[in-house]
Amino acid sequence: MVMRKYILGLIILLSCVSLSAQLDAQKIREKFENYQTQSSRQILHLSLNQPLYHVKDTVFFKAYLTEENRQLTENKHVAIAELHGQNGLVKRIRFEISDGYGINQLILPEGLNPGIYKLVAFTSWMKNFDSKYLFQTQIKIINDKDVGFTQNRVIETQIEGGNLVNGLKSRIIVGTLKPNTEIELLANGEVTQNTETNTCGIGVFEIMPSLNTNYQVRIANSAEVQNLTSVKQAGVIMRVSERLASELKVEIETANLTSQATLLALSNGALLESKSIEINGKKVHTVDLSSIDKGKIHFSLLGQNGQLISYLNTFHETKGYDSKPIALEVSEIRQEVSIDRDDLQITDDTDNFHVSVSNASLFNERMNLLEDELFYFADSPFDYVLDRSSSNWDEDLHHYLTLSDDVPKWNEILFRDTYPKVHAKDNLIRRIAIARDSLGQPLERGSRVMVYFHNEYIRLEGLTGANGKIRFHFPGIEEESEMMYSAISRKKRPIRGVRLEWLPEVFPEIANPSKSKETAISHEYGLYATKRNQISNSYNYFGESDDTIQDTVRLNFMDEFEKNVIATNDIFKTEDYELFPTMKEFLNEVISPIQAYNSFGRTVIRVKSLRDDRNTDDDPLFIIDGIATKNVPYILSLDPKLIEEIRVIRDPRDLNLFSTMGEHGIVLMKSYQGGLREEIDPNNIIQGLNPVLQKKNVNLTGTEQAPVFDSNVYWNPTWTSSESLRFIQSNDIGKMRIRVEGFQSGKPKSYWFEYESKLKSNDD
Repeated sequence: MVMRKYILGLIILLSCVSLSAQLDAQKIREKFENYQTQSSRQILHLSLNQPLYHVKDTVFFKAYLTEENRQLTENKHVAIAELHGQNGLVKRIRFEISDGYGINQLILPEGLNPGIYKLVAFTSWMKNFDSKYLFQTQIKIINDKDVGFTQNRVIETQIEGGNLVNGLKSRIIVGTLKPNTEIELLANGEVTQNTETNTCGIGVFEIMPSLNTNYQVRIANSAEVQNLTSVKQAGVIMRVSERLASELKVEIETANLTSQATLLALSNGALLESKSIEINGKKVHTVDLSSIDKGKIHFSLLGQNGQLISYLNTFHETKGYDSKPIALEVSEIRQEVSIDRDDLQITDDTDNFHVSVSNASLFNERMNLLEDELFYFADSPFDYVLDRSSSNWDEDLHHYLTLSDDVPKWNEILFRDTYPKVHAKDNLIRRIAIARDSLGQPLERGSRVMVYFHNEYIRLEGLTGANGKIRFHFPGIEEESEMMYSAISRKKRPIRGVRLEWLPEVFPEIANPSKSKETAISHEYGLYATKRNQISNSYNYFGESDDTIQDTVRLNFMDEFEKNVIATNDIFKTEDYELFPTMKEFLNEVISPIQAYNSFGRTVIRVKSLRDDRNTDDDPLFIIDGIATKNVPYILSLDPKLIEEIRVIRDPRDLNLFSTMGEHGIVLMKSYQGGLREEIDPNNIIQGLNPVLQKKNVNLTGTEQAPVFDSNVYWNPTWTSSESLRFIQSNDIGKMRIRVEGFQSGKPKSYWFEYESKLKSNDD
């Protein structure tokens, strides 16, 4: 029996090897294209209105969602933005993206400590993939003083080509938390090289690896080391040989290895090159790039059985970013600034950009360029700013991309035909619950659960599956929305006391940012923001700022309900009638379409149908001051003197809009004081989409005596290229930076300019 299992296993193994061996370059291309059709990733980028924030600020952002080919997505998607601190999740919001664009904000919580935080964003579809593909960036949140990491450390190491091979020259790329840091390379515990990281915290070592040598890297004189992969006797490495305008030359070098292999080149989710080659010694292979846009390129080298034997991440571009700051006409404070679109180098009338104007002297951190981030860095696990003024910017970029370690899952791509995904591409909030009765038992399969959202007038229904499990897809819900629900059995009998037990939502596990703290050094923007808040409060100038969410009170929910849902059939104003001491007596004596009576030990309420003049056979749906309930004991406990008006809906044709939830009639009740309701049940609260706020830009109308200070003078997330750029200059003086980002002719573009604002002198 054991021998039979062994033989069977050997046959299966040999068949797999045979299948792998038959995967030539064309077969690999077909497999990859099939994988991309089913499993192509999305890329989400958030462009922030500022490079850093004060503890009392609001983080405004414009979101760009593209498919893996860098084309903007179509239709609507729900995205999530999270702020993570050193102790975990700080805040989470949901926001909507429509046709690739999304606008929203994250209000920093009260009492937030200064430090370095991680801002993460993703769609439901992106949760199907590794968390390193989510949008992640670190942001600095300060008070009066600067903040920094409490301890520098090595956060990432990668080897160019993926392997250390005996006798083959190799590059080791090291990423650290801080720039200009001395790092060391150790061989068998002894320091053999040291170097300093660049302004982005990246350092490079070049070595000739030797067998039986263990290599490690560390911050100079630190006790914490990172081990590198062991040195191989035989193997392959890849490196960029030459970068030209229309082609890239890749050098493949081997030691003690001769074999057939397949070289693959990928860019933006597409397979650019797939060819069979022989690996032996050192050879240079040319990849034609004339037909593709500039951007990130990944090379994989697969062995005869489809195994990955070497890889390389690099980019295609032949020159640095050639747009330079343009000195615009000097602007006096409090005057309108108008900049023609031609001066902003915008040539397309139809695309959607965002623009911000900020006080450059307060934000000395470099500004990211959307063009770089979307094409190069959206796939990467942490933020990076490319210094194009550096003479070796291309080497810096190549080293950074080496650190990204983005390697396709070739085992999955080549040996599977379908790739099911747990999370879908859509704009719905999805939640799963267990529906239980009053005794805590799961409802039988096929029970119908009806859900009604008070604020949105949304009605949903669903059938329970095994063990009472039910799925809901919630559309168009904002903020924290409250629901009520009821249920009927398969035999259409009411189920009393039904309760939904929500299963936890699944979110990606995000590593917290490294520990940080305030330093002893004052930060210019921190001091400025603190004084700005003091001045604003003293003049009460921002007392009605649009930056805060105002709760809205529905003054006449009945009219709103009739306008949005169903017109009522009967109206009763209590001031026209004699009030009875109990609600039961009042309903029976005054509200003619309603009867309340005892039945089988409990009091029931029935509505008389408008069509056949017969009572319905179950309790109606009550909506009191906008809050729905089917809790009859609560209704009967109310004092009639509190009620101002009652309206009844009892036409079966209208009630069909509410299906089984409202088929027994709907009773609207309005109290004199408003806000009459049952106690809030936290289990009935669903977190919806975060509403969009308009950032309060400078407006001097009627406020000429109040000083206006705003380091972010202007933020417009929906600026179109057909407009001139117009805004009011605040009291800030000094150099101002204009940043314009967006998509032009289907491709991401980024421009930035500077101008100076100054007080008008007496000589002018």
